[in-house]
Amino acid sequence: MPTDEQKAPGLIRDIRQTETEKTEGAPRSLAEIRQELGEMKVERRALRLRVTEEERAAEEEIRARLEEKITVLEQALADDGHENLADLADDFAASAELIHEARLAGLFELFELSEFDDRLVALYDRLREKNPSPAEETEGLARFEAEMSKEFLLRELEQLYNDTTQQVRALYEQMQAMAPNAVQNCAEGLCRCADDLFNFEVGGVLRVDEFVGYVNVLRENHAALIKVAAGREEELPERFTTLMQDVERLIAKHESNLADVKALLEGKENVMSFERYNELAVELAANYKYYIEWQRQMVKQSHSESISALKAGEIRKDEANWSGIGTTKDGRRFQIGLRGKKGCEYGRCANCCLFHGSADASITAADIATQFDRALDQEGLTPRSEAGKPEWSGEGQQDIYRIDFNGSGSFLNDAEMPREARLAIFDRLAKLPFTTILIESRVEYIDQAKIKELQDRLRPDQKLEMAIGLESANNLVRELSVAKGYSLEEFERSVEVLAAQGVDVLVYSIVKPALLKEKEALEDSLYTGRYLGDLAQRIKDKTSNPAFSLTMKLEQAFIQKGGYLDYLHNKKRKTAGPGAAGSGSPDSDSLYETPWSFTIANIVERLCDEGINKQINIQIGRSDDFPPPVDITRNRTPDGVPHNESTKAVDDAMQQFNIDGDAEKLSAALLAVQTSHPEVFAAWQAKLES
Repeated sequence: MPTDEQKAPGLIRDIRQTETEKTEGAPRSLAEIRQELGEMKVERRALRLRVTEEERAAEEEIRARLEEKITVLEQALADDGHENLADLADDFAASAELIHEARLAGLFELFELSEFDDRLVALYDRLREKNPSPAEETEGLARFEAEMSKEFLLRELEQLYNDTTQQVRALYEQMQAMAPNAVQNCAEGLCRCADDLFNFEVGGVLRVDEFVGYVNVLRENHAALIKVAAGREEELPERFTTLMQDVERLIAKHESNLADVKALLEGKENVMSFERYNELAVELAANYKYYIEWQRQMVKQSHSESISALKAGEIRKDEANWSGIGTTKDGRRFQIGLRGKKGCEYGRCANCCLFHGSADASITAADIATQFDRALDQEGLTPRSEAGKPEWSGEGQQDIYRIDFNGSGSFLNDAEMPREARLAIFDRLAKLPFTTILIESRVEYIDQAKIKELQDRLRPDQKLEMAIGLESANNLVRELSVAKGYSLEEFERSVEVLAAQGVDVLVYSIVKPALLKEKEALEDSLYTGRYLGDLAQRIKDKTSNPAFSLTMKLEQAFIQKGGYLDYLHNKKRKTAGPGAAGSGSPDSDSLYETPWSFTIANIVERLCDEGINKQINIQIGRSDDFPPPVDITRNRTPDGVPHNESTKAVDDAMQQFNIDGDAEKLSAALLAVQTSHPEVFAAWQAKLES
């Protein structure tokens, strides 16, 4: 067994990013990857849960094509007189690309694809032996190395699992001879496996069925470690217990996701089929690996721009990121995005991009309190007190009754928003006319003591509301397309805690996460609305709080510079062509385009038709934010050109619905838009069917 000083490489290497990548930001070459992996092979293990006849037929066709190409390469390399290196290199590249396409199509087991890789690389080595310094490095060889690099990178996860599995097996067989720290080392390795598997950056390289297969391996190792720990007589380190609890928590967190996969395999559909979920996972995987490096460069650029703006006085520590007046039920709201000490600490949701100029580590609690005061002044919101009750002094301001703290993260996270700043702001709120105060937080920061501390500073007529980003009630959409990082069960527990303390809840639901089709996005939002309607009643019953109010906030997707959606928007589809739907659109061949305004409106209409608006409040966010978006939700012409007139008309109708909640008035307004712009409405309907 390895000692502390001799831990297996798989346990001490971060497989997502090597030290070279961290310092230089450059991807490793095929030679470097092979040197690091050595002779490591992929275990002959079946991971796929179901293989269709169509897939088997496709596999046989690809296998035949690959064998034919490999035979051609072998014959060419056996012929000492061959002259055309460029043609040979193109054959290598075509073979590698065929393997990679098969992988993205979900064909073959991992070990089968790896065996093809090994055969090609062996032939490639023979070519290099014959041509150690070719007169010209051909494009074909560069393409081959690029494709093989992608394939070999996936072996790092396999190596990490193999290393840890071997340690667990050896640990179980040699219990009596082990040192106490060997158990801890294995537990640490197992937790690394769990962290990497459940992290969107690494988990994204797996198809859904592969994900299930690795979870099963993880559970087997987990069970073995529990037996080892129970069988030891000496006292174990406290950290070991914590590690095991972490493993159990990580596995339990994804139980609902796995249950959804099993249901899909049984033929049930939840927004989309099992095959479509696999396709979605593969497409996300193929892009997210390369987005990580792209985002790293964007963060550097953004940080540099923010520093320059601070030095030039364009950004001030005592000024909020933004503020403004928006619509809300029965009135208007004051919105503010405070500049905290850091942006969202989690920072991995695929639909968000909250690092650009949104925070500064040197900002103090006093700076943040001043931001709040200055934003009120800039909007002309000055209170006056008459008969002890504060009112706005400005004419026509009496309908501004709520304030929304729409920051760049979690209001309850001390690392983002210092406690002193929170308390100072809430002391000020007690003297202002606002009667509803909304703050935002991820579920991990929602704490009874923190909530009570804020409530105690408010007047009896003031009510606290908490905004939580669920985004989608569909476990697999939330995991694959959003990477939210918490389960439906964790979300429900937080809502229950809040309701029990008399806090209402607003739930953000993103319309059209990464790579969902227009119709899938519509169905996903409908599914989420129905779930929230049911949840609201369950929470009322469970907490004995009939006054509890839950609001679904439909967030129109928009693209922010540097985010995952921006990356996908800038990347072109290989399959786009003259026959593709909407091929005239400037972004029709992009991997992501924002949803249509008609889609947002249709979601609201259908939820109202089903009576969901009687169970929960429904509000629609505007398609803009901070930082300013690159692109927003919009309607388009049949040629794909943005249609601003119908977009504005639909958005105005939805903002009026925010105020009065009148579903009939909304439907009448939308019908008028459809009648005035039939060609745009028809283009939207065609988009749903594409």
